[in-house]
Amino acid sequence: MLDGLSLFLEQNKEGVVPAAGAAAAAAVVAIFLHSKAVANMYLPSSGLPIGQVINWTFSTVFLMTAIRIAAVHKESPADQDIQVVLTSFSSFAFLLVSFSTAAIRAETKAIFYSVAVSAIALFAAALFVLHVENSTLTKGAIAAALIVYASGVFQTAKSVGNTQTHRDGSDFATTLLGSTRILSNPDSVLGRDAVNQRYETYDKLFNGARKETGAISTEESIKLRQSEYQVMVDSFYDLVTDFYEYGWGQSFHFANRFKDETFKESIKRVEYWLAGKLGLNKDSYALDMGCGIGGPMRNIARFSGAKIKGLTINEYQVRVANKNNVQNGLEKQCHVQQGNFMEMPFEANTFDGIYAIESVCHAPDKKACFTEACRVLKPGGTFVGLDWAVLNDYDCKNERHVALKEGIEVGNGLPTLETPAQIAQALEDAGLEVVTHYSLQDNYRDPNEIPWYETLEGKWTLQGFRMTWFGRQCTHALVTTLEFLKIAPKGTVKVSLMLNKTADDIVEAGRANIFTPSYFFMARKPLK
Repeated sequence: MLDGLSLFLEQNKEGVVPAAGAAAAAAVVAIFLHSKAVANMYLPSSGLPIGQVINWTFSTVFLMTAIRIAAVHKESPADQDIQVVLTSFSSFAFLLVSFSTAAIRAETKAIFYSVAVSAIALFAAALFVLHVENSTLTKGAIAAALIVYASGVFQTAKSVGNTQTHRDGSDFATTLLGSTRILSNPDSVLGRDAVNQRYETYDKLFNGARKETGAISTEESIKLRQSEYQVMVDSFYDLVTDFYEYGWGQSFHFANRFKDETFKESIKRVEYWLAGKLGLNKDSYALDMGCGIGGPMRNIARFSGAKIKGLTINEYQVRVANKNNVQNGLEKQCHVQQGNFMEMPFEANTFDGIYAIESVCHAPDKKACFTEACRVLKPGGTFVGLDWAVLNDYDCKNERHVALKEGIEVGNGLPTLETPAQIAQALEDAGLEVVTHYSLQDNYRDPNEIPWYETLEGKWTLQGFRMTWFGRQCTHALVTTLEFLKIAPKGTVKVSLMLNKTADDIVEAGRANIFTPSYFFMARKPLK
């Protein structure tokens, strides 16, 4: 066996590993990965110690056998090198497809053909380059790329085959594993075959958007979305929740930042600031209107000690939020239930305080929404929120302004964006006393602050790479590949493209100071 290893590693007189050697090395890696994948299916390395020993022994035997077989090529005539290359790469492609489909164990036939086509194309190109190229550097790079490719597919297969989600904030932490869970994980409400249909249903509510400026700003178009708002909002969050958690985190909102403040720190600061405005403490019972997957709820609960009820219209978000609450040990403080904040399932005078973070922008009727908030709020209780709004610099006669506004609406499930004056008037009409209202971004040009929209721009750090323009393009390319391979459901690419376009609109509108996602309001329910 050692002689075989020595032969395998031996270089020729010029110090260059021949093409046959590189091909044989690739075949060895493939055989090793295949044996490891198959063994892991029956004897997971997380099991008993004896299982781990057998697993690695089984894999090592395959590896050493392959090394010995690969060494035989040294005894073959030089004119047979191409045959060795062809045989090795054929076995590599076969094994790659084999362990991928075996590990995935879902829609095997569809995935088999997709992976097979891509693998054959890749290895045909690599075979040609290795056969005609004399450069040691090029051959080494090709061989290394093949190894990386095999490792990547193997990791993808493991990720897709993993039927467990932790719901502790780690499910979308890694790029490859996280991307394979977008719109396809055990908690999903939508079946894989339903994603594209749900997108089509949503898209019909914005007929003409991005094709003709003003198409979705007509009274008819707005009324359609207002009447179908439950379908619109529920469909939207079925489609985008995983993308949001993957790219943004568990708190689905913006925040301006101070110098030397991280993105996550700025997000929590805004949440703590709202908790302070409400005066929450361990004796308080608060409502999170439109809570998403509960990121702000958990942060505020830890910060204030308050008990918090979350409400979201989306069943998938309820599942994810409550699992996160349990995993974080907050199930006694935080609970989320499905419901419509236009008709809340709570008794009157229930909550000490209410907050709504970038959620009431989905409401078809602000006055009716705020009236419900007033009903369930205790007399003297406070209602605070951050709402999306078009600012005073917005000009409805400016075609570019209208296009940006509509781009934000279609990409975020909104009936229509309203003005600060409309928001304040709706609060008053609902029977609430308006304490104050203003845009948190009024001083965003202060050199000591970083604009809220900069996170979506090209300036980036490794920590926030996914949120930047380039990071979003990389994510889009990744999900495009996954959808082609049948790993991601059909329709995933459409959702990714929609979110990328609206992110660009949000940035441009923010720069022009015609839009804010953080229009703050504070209102109080009268004592009588």
